[in-house]
Amino acid sequence: MSIKWTRDRITLEAKKYNSHTDFWKGAAQAVKVAKRDNYYNEITKHFKGKLVKHTKESCIEAALLCKTKEEFKKKYRNQHASALHNGWYKDCTSHMPKNSQFKFKESKSNCLNAALKCNTMSQFIKDFPGAYNQAKKGGFLNEISAHFEVKGNILLRLLYIAKFSDNSIYIGLTSDFKRRVQQHLDLTSNKKSTVLKHYARTKNIPQFYQISNLMPALHAKIIEQKLITIFSSLESVKLLNINSGGGLGGARILRKITFDEIQSTIADGGIKTQRMLKRLHRTLYTVAKNRNWLNLLIPKRIATINSKAQCLEKALVCNSKQEFYTKYRAAYNWAKKNMCFEEVTSHMISANKKWTFQTVMNQALAYSSFTEFAKNNQRAVFVARRDGYLNDIKKALLEKT
Repeated sequence: MSIKWTRDRITLEAKKYNSHTDFWKGAAQAVKVAKRDNYYNEITKHFKGKLVKHTKESCIEAALLCKTKEEFKKKYRNQHASALHNGWYKDCTSHMPKNSQFKFKESKSNCLNAALKCNTMSQFIKDFPGAYNQAKKGGFLNEISAHFEVKGNILLRLLYIAKFSDNSIYIGLTSDFKRRVQQHLDLTSNKKSTVLKHYARTKNIPQFYQISNLMPALHAKIIEQKLITIFSSLESVKLLNINSGGGLGGARILRKITFDEIQSTIADGGIKTQRMLKRLHRTLYTVAKNRNWLNLLIPKRIATINSKAQCLEKALVCNSKQEFYTKYRAAYNWAKKNMCFEEVTSHMISANKKWTFQTVMNQALAYSSFTEFAKNNQRAVFVARRDGYLNDIKKALLEKT
């Protein structure tokens, strides 16, 4: 249950503590309210310690007693925070050595030695992130990672054959030969392949042969289908493949998406803006953007607001900046961009202005219902709820209707 922090309640709460730190740890929300309403110093006069405002000179003096930035942070936490907040940190720590991670740079030979200790790119990235980043920036990543094993690829496949002693064979595609062999021999797997079922039934361990290197997936698919057609016509061989092949497994291969297909999707879905297309059909949006079709499919809308007078006309209908933003976002953005926002919203209540009971009541009575008031004046509703007169506002609106 949330507590309503009034001044009297916060004053009583502050008397339970003897320091600013304990007060913050015990009642952080009360501290925030007291600071916001500018009576924090008054209710904490009895505290032992005093809030010290550190100057640049005091921060530099503290930093000079330390040899490293880490020591400065641990021993003088408040001065360290003040230096960061006020932009004095570089001046305070100019005498300290720079962190080794910024000073040190991997050479090409060091990157190569690190890469030779790894078998895959993922292992290299995990174990030697510094060497990986330096190799990538230096443009020699492909050179030092030439010996890495390819652990799967979304666009490449290789061909393999599984052969049994009873002349049964299976022709398949995979992106990772070693992983696929393990899957075919794993009797505990829930998903049993044709090879695994034959192995479990006959107890004959198959021999696996890789018959090609990695190649484009669609090209490998055509070759697999041709091989299945050839072996299915041989009487001396029992082919275990159930279908004609060409399956690319669980990996996602994007098909070719045409301009007409995107256009029909936009028309059928009633999509009017590029943002709407991105939200509903991200893949189609990406394809259209990459192929420079986006403005042809959905031309950018011409701005309807192009003058200060139009912005002022829209703003005068609204009682708050929040309502202005919600109802007339185009006018709101135009006014911000063209440096006339303060002028067109001068009649509105500022979010920084103190909300009194009368101010909130006047705002509420400008609306026909509480729902409309809450939608357009969230700050006023929040203040009314916090200060305990929200029910009075609701009653006044009900009497009005």
